[in-house]
Amino acid sequence: LNDRGEIADAYDKVRLVPFGEQLPFSDLVDRLGIRPLVSAPAGFVAGTGPGVLTSTQGPTGLALVCYEAIFPGFVRAGVRDLEPGYLLNVTNDAWFGSSAGPHQHFFQARLRSVELGLPLVRSANTGISAVVDGYGRVRAQLALNTQGVFDAHLPERLPTTVYVTVGDWLFWVILALVLSISIYYQRMQKPVLA
Repeated sequence: LNDRGEIADAYDKVRLVPFGEQLPFSDLVDRLGIRPLVSAPAGFVAGTGPGVLTSTQGPTGLALVCYEAIFPGFVRAGVRDLEPGYLLNVTNDAWFGSSAGPHQHFFQARLRSVELGLPLVRSANTGISAVVDGYGRVRAQLALNTQGVFDAHLPERLPTTVYVTVGDWLFWVILALVLSISIYYQRMQKPVLA
């Protein structure tokens, strides 16, 4: 919203929550005629792709609604294609209650920040709201189930990380190498006779 309360920019969530915001295999459910037996919402439509929110002052933020922040490939694609200055994660962690869920959700969002070298601004009602730098260090925070406001500087983005540049292929190459070596040595071992 701008200073006059008008919508200046918007983002539509792309990754909808299965059984919460969308029904997986809904076409099949409809074709089989069992929709009345399934208690799941219908009618939510996903956005078209990662998006940034712009402001009149300061950098753009890659918008991540709720659990979109836990998908490394999705977030990486947005950073690679849109080049935001920070990650913006808004979420409703109330349904987790006081379990480990809000902590895990926050940790996963912090991990995206480290992978991509971008600061994270996170606003979570009843969850953990924070500003995190590109190294994953918490710069300001409101704890779980804490109501309040804080004012914090947005940390600088770090230089482009290896993960932004190469993605997951390095992991798969290393995994293939380890498996190949393991298979090779397994075959080289002589059977032990009892």
